[in-house]
Amino acid sequence: MKKAMSVVLTLIMVAFIATGCGKTKTQQSDSTSGGGTGAYQDGKYKASFDFIDGHGWKPFLEVEVKDKKVVKVNFDYVNPDGQLKTKDEAYNKAMKAQNGTNPAEYSPKLDASLVKAQNVEGVQAVSGATSFQIISRL
Repeated sequence: MKKAMSVVLTLIMVAFIATGCGKTKTQQSDSTSGGGTGAYQDGKYKASFDFIDGHGWKPFLEVEVKDKKVVKVNFDYVNPDGQLKTKDEAYNKAMKAQNGTNPAEYSPKLDASLVKAQNVEGVQAVSGATSFQIISRL
């Protein structure tokens, strides 16, 4: 669970770095690094890792910025068949039984936390997960 949360928060951080240096309405990144500072640029952004985890899922994050504010966030994973982890009932049921939470529960909470905080430092960690302050030092 801690590994999944570190991936989630790392993706959020990557997305915000990408939004600071964007010039186009839509950017897509398969990188885990970037640079840029300043106000967020309006547009839709997507960041994804270039690896697939041990269970066949690839994490990604979509962020929409309007009037220089984050207005929409979507964090999820996709498998090679195009299925989303938050919509995979069997996976969510098994993870809930083992960890007490699942992507269908924690992804919307992280999304809402990022919209509310307007920056990655303000994202509230999901109960039982490593805090963002520790992960951001990695």
